[in-house]
Amino acid sequence: MQHQRKATIRVEDYRSSLMFGRGLVVAVCVGLAVVVVVGACRQQTPSSLADVSPKGRPAGTGEGLVIATQVPVSGADSRCRIVTVGEQDRAIISVLTEGFAVAASPDLSFDGERFLFVGSRGEEDPQSIWEMRIDGSGLRLVTTCPGGCAEAIYLSTIYTIDMLAPVDQIAFVTLSSVEIPSEIFTCRLDGSRARRITFTANGASDPFLLDDGRLLFTMQVSPSNDETGNTDCLEAALFTVNTDGTDVFPFLGLHRRSGARPHTIQVDDPDWRTLNAKRIASRDRPPGRASVVDRDDAPAQLYCLNAYMTGLRGRSENDKTINKVRFYSRGGSSEVQSRTMPRLLGEAPVESDGSFFVELPSGIPIQLETIGSNGQSINRMRSYFWVMPGERRGCIGCHEDRALTPPNRHVFALRRPPTRITSDCLDPEKRKSPQTPGGRP
Repeated sequence: MQHQRKATIRVEDYRSSLMFGRGLVVAVCVGLAVVVVVGACRQQTPSSLADVSPKGRPAGTGEGLVIATQVPVSGADSRCRIVTVGEQDRAIISVLTEGFAVAASPDLSFDGERFLFVGSRGEEDPQSIWEMRIDGSGLRLVTTCPGGCAEAIYLSTIYTIDMLAPVDQIAFVTLSSVEIPSEIFTCRLDGSRARRITFTANGASDPFLLDDGRLLFTMQVSPSNDETGNTDCLEAALFTVNTDGTDVFPFLGLHRRSGARPHTIQVDDPDWRTLNAKRIASRDRPPGRASVVDRDDAPAQLYCLNAYMTGLRGRSENDKTINKVRFYSRGGSSEVQSRTMPRLLGEAPVESDGSFFVELPSGIPIQLETIGSNGQSINRMRSYFWVMPGERRGCIGCHEDRALTPPNRHVFALRRPPTRITSDCLDPEKRKSPQTPGGRP
């Protein structure tokens, strides 16, 4: 207060100097603000340094801890649980999922305060997606899957024009069965607005959120154009997709699953194996996504600027032999064959400049094949892609160099309406998606 009185007297003494007075009043305001802030900080100062974590968070909120899944060393016991472990002494701090018959695969929220996990309370109950705080409080059910859920992760926000503000999402994987492969779904944090975002022939799994907001996942594909329905020769490949299901794209080529063991750490508990430990800490939230995907079964559009622009071996851009492009989806006489054997949906012409433009059905796996002027197959995809309702997707060429820039021209195919490709040839029963998870509106 002495500083304030001195400041007031000086302003009165030098009232004639307007500029000086203004500057002094600003200085007084800044000084008072500093005093208020310092006082507030003193009020929140803990009684001892032991009450403060390295980042200033209260002790017991996750600092210096890791979260992990534990499975019994004895193979006769099918239980699994989620625990927190001291990062330095590797001692068990707490068992977070008491009362669950199965609990596994924790994924930390961006602020490091909560985690998602897959669990079931009874041994016969299907596995569902749950959320809990790091201290073990706030348990709540997020969503259920008719056949059970395999894993779940937090996603960044998504926004559509009908929303008041961006909303947070999660991604989760359904358990596979003989009839239906595992697929990836998204929903809001309250379990509502569940949507399937992968449509594969043989299954998708292992979702991982990249720093740019895309989703990395594993898809099972055939190493060759196998049309026998044999699933024993499947290999895994990494793909990326936007969190609204659009723009699925290869990330890394085929590789066989080697049966690699999950990462383990040693803890002070000989009866349990501790797997896939994660340090409890906050992390940066990747950018969200604005989406134009329609929630109805609207068709999508796909165009190619130049099918002759390719990076495939033995092919050159001067090889003008492509006459048309064919589109296939899964279909067959048996449940297993319906996941692997392609069935022709239709075909579209390829213009003289290599371009084509089609309207495709959304929400089914699609395979593409280029056909020569004599009806011979030139090249055929080994994996499947899909398009989402209302999606408009384009490509420069066929397996072209991703660093290329397309020529600036109005291609012939885009000067006319798209060729319509339908899924009418598919058995409606074979086209059914896995039942939408959850029971929320």
